[in-house]
Amino acid sequence: MIPPDPTLQRNVRGCGASTNTHTPLLCITIPCAISERQIWLIAFGIIAVDLAFFMVPIVPFLAAYVLLARPPWFKDFVDDVYDRS
Repeated sequence: MIPPDPTLQRNVRGCGASTNTHTPLLCITIPCAISERQIWLIAFGIIAVDLAFFMVPIVPFLAAYVLLARPPWFKDFVDDVYDRS
């Protein structure tokens, strides 16, 4: 068996030398253009953007605003609701 070219191998878990002498090493990849660190930063960035913009809990923020700022429009709304009943 001819050993694979070390310049084509990437240090990834599970891509080591094969312990079975009857099967060739199948985990040979072309080197990536971006590093592992950049891949992780992109992944965390995508998760952060998703959490920040698409999963914003609007109702708790509105309730906290009403409790802390006590806007006059909310008092008018509540008075209007109770006047109708």
